[in-house]
Amino acid sequence: MLITGCGKHNAAPVHPCGTVEGISAVDVNGVQVFPPDTTDWRTADDWCDEVEGLFPTIPGLVWTDELDSSAIMGFPNPCQELFFLHLDNDTTTYVDVRIVNDQFQPLIATDSIGAPMILFDVDSLGLDTGDLFRVYYRIVNADGTAHRGHGDMRYIP
Repeated sequence: MLITGCGKHNAAPVHPCGTVEGISAVDVNGVQVFPPDTTDWRTADDWCDEVEGLFPTIPGLVWTDELDSSAIMGFPNPCQELFFLHLDNDTTTYVDVRIVNDQFQPLIATDSIGAPMILFDVDSLGLDTGDLFRVYYRIVNADGTAHRGHGDMRYIP
């Protein structure tokens, strides 16, 4: 008797931090195109240890509840050579940002941004047409509370 079977030989391994998939489409004016990805641009994510390790430790930082859904967003999405990260903040709030590719390899790290609008040069990231990338952000308030989340973006030069 001969028994044969087949398996997935070319399946990509699942990363311990999950997968970068789906986007919340947003036009060049920051207007959302429905339907949104309900996991993106939130402010109460649970992060895996690898993502936590991308950010420097801030002693005494306290993670707090979800902010208003318009607290942070990236646009346009999909993006071409540039994208904006908009933070609905006050003068005492800052954001730390880490951008990773779909294999969770770091591409950009920047800290203590106090401006409400940040411009990123996507052309410099070495992405191919259609590639997804993830923006991790930590919003830190003057009172020592903080919020964390992510948003997935697609590159279409």
